[in-house]
Formats: sequence, structure tokens, C-alpha cells
Amino acid sequence: MAGDLSDDTWQDLYEGIERVLPVRDTSTQRQELARLARVYRRLDDDGRAGFLRRAAAHLGVDEDGARRAAEALLEDPADPAAQVALRRALTPRFSDLLHLLTGLDGGVKLLVDLRADLRHLARGELPMVEAELEGHLATVFDVGLLELERITWGSSARLLEKLIQYEAVHEMDGWEDLRDRLDADRRCFAFLHPAMPDEPVVFVEIALVTGPPTSLGELLDREAPTCDAEDADTAVFYSITSCQRGLAGIHLGTELIKTVVRELQRELPHLERFVTLSPIPTLRTAALDLEEATRAELDDGTWIDGDDAGVRRQLLRATARYLSTRVDGRVPDPVANFHLSNGALVDAVHWRANTEDYGLERSWGVMASYRYDPPAIAANAATYAAGGDVAVSEDVRALAT
Repeated sequence: MAGDLSDDTWQDLYEGIERVLPVRDTSTQRQELARLARVYRRLDDDGRAGFLRRAAAHLGVDEDGARRAAEALLEDPADPAAQVALRRALTPRFSDLLHLLTGLDGGVKLLVDLRADLRHLARGELPMVEAELEGHLATVFDVGLLELERITWGSSARLLEKLIQYEAVHEMDGWEDLRDRLDADRRCFAFLHPAMPDEPVVFVEIALVTGPPTSLGELLDREAPTCDAEDADTAVFYSITSCQRGLAGIHLGTELIKTVVRELQRELPHLERFVTLSPIPTLRTAALDLEEATRAELDDGTWIDGDDAGVRRQLLRATARYLSTRVDGRVPDPVANFHLSNGALVDAVHWRANTEDYGLERSWGVMASYRYDPPAIAANAATYAAGGDVAVSEDVRALAT
């Protein structure tokens, strides 16, 4: 049963932490830390926030030791021993606890959830803990330590269940929907961590089609005929989902897309295009270059079942401008910024691409395609990072003018 963190419980946990931090006996450490993990899992939100705050207060930097080390380094800034001593003195003991927890059964997942709790319950309050956790998890989840796995209908039931649970872009309607998304003309790839074999870190869903699609319905229609993967010329990345809230800001989706492009090139060398069909979640709330009457007509929805020629032309032009114009150094839509930062270009904008309620509410049904051209990915990413022109196709450039 979940509960708060009493003073007695904290004191008991703290004394256990103090016992194991200096110990080099792994079995003793794991026994004590396993108890800490069990207690933490049973805490409610208030209890978890209390644990994080107390851990930050009691397991921080040794201020006196840091002062002495700094004074020693000031006497001889070139002294390697003094440099090492200051670095050690500035490392909070909380960092040592993180390293010990990593080796615990289920410890990596615990740390991921710990950071999710920190961001949710005490965001901005504990900067040292935030920095240590983010840095530690960035190392633990370095792309070189992750495993790329193609998810198929034959994958473990627990892993498949997680895909249904975590899918955040286009919700799955149960097992049959999942089965359709794993059909012969579909691909699903995930990054997994060896310490979390049934917990996807991030996954991407791909449709293999002939010619780039213009609507989401083409891809999600369960009654549509299956395309032979050998006949497909286009790979459409239509959903990418980061599954672990505690890994927010650790940009694994970037590496997943690049890795999957290479994997698809190896498996299906005849593919000509790698594109997305992506939402534009900020479009409806953006300050678009639209006439007031057009905006009112879009919002009242009469065009949905009527004549849409006027609003279509104006909205597509405004969307092309919105996706190719920087504000404060970046394109304001987060999905666009993600793909442009990864080296894609804005390839097309599509009218009535998602006419589900959530698509109309977000962006009046408009979606965007971003194209990953393998030879140009690195150059596009570098240009975007340096503040250069946003990479767009000729069609989008013409539409925006």
C-alpha cells in the first residue's frame, strides 16, 4: 500500500545508505539497497518527493571538504592530485548512491522512474540531483549500450503489451490493431536496454508503401491490402514514441531514426524515399499568417462537410511558412524542430491528412512529411544547428511564397 515517508522510515533508510556507501561488499550493498528500492516503490507522490528532498539535503557535497580542496588547488593549479581531490570533493554522495543502484536487479528501471518522479514532483527544486541523474542516465543509456530490435508478432507478449500501452501518437485499439501494424508491409523497431529487456526505451512504426502517402488513413486502414515489401519504394515513419518519462531530454529518438534508416537500406536496398507523416501539434495555437475571416471559418468547422477550397489554399501556404520559419533560433513546432535537428527537410504539407477528432483539434487535419535523404542528413542537421536556412523541398518553397 502506498504511503508517506515518516521520519522513522527516512532515518532507517538513511542509516542503511550510510552503511553501504563506504562498503565494497557487493552482496551487502545489494541487500540493503533492495530494501530501499522496495520502500521507495511503495511510497505515494508526497513520500517520493520527501525522499528526494531529504536525499538531496543529506547526500550532497561535503562543503568543508570542497573548500579545503579548492584552497589546495589555488595554491598550485597545475597539481594533478589537487585537481583530482577537488573533483572528488565536488561530487555529491548522491552520485555514489546512483552508481550502486544501477547494479541492483531492476536498478536501471528504478533510476529512470526516479528521474521521472523528480521531474514531476520536484522539478527545478534540486538542481544538483537533477544534473547527476541526467548525466548518469545519459551514460547508462548511451546508444552504444542499447540494442536495436525489430519487433514482430513473435516478440515476447510482455514487450508487445508495452507497445500498446506506450503508443502515444496514434493509439492502438487492442491486439488486432497491433497485429496489423506488425504485418509484412510494416516494420517496428525499438531500442532496448539489456537491463530492461521487456521495456522499450523508444520505438518507431514504419509503413512500406508505393509512393509517399498523403493521409494517415492510408496507413492505418486495417482493411487495406498488404503491400509486398519488395515492391515498396517508400518507407514512412508514421509514429515514434519515447516510452520512459525519466529519459526526457536524452535524445534517443534521433539515433533510432538514423539507425533504422541504415537497417532498412540494408534489408530493402531498393527503397527510394524515407519520409515521415507527422502531426503538427502547435499549428492551431500558432500565430499563423491567416486572414481573420479564414481563421474563423476554419474554427467553426463548416468547411469539413462543405466547400474547402478557400481555406485549404490559405492554410497550406501559412503552414508551409510556419514550418520553414525560425522563431528565437528554431522552428517553433516541436515535431518539426525534432526532425529538422535530425537532418530531415520539410518535404510536403497534406490537407485532410488526419480527420480524426484529435487531428482536427490539433491542426485542422493538416499533417507534414519530413524527408530523410541519407547523403544529406549530416549536412542538413549541421546547417540547421548553425542557424542557416531551414531545409525544404521545392514544392514547400513554392507553396510558402
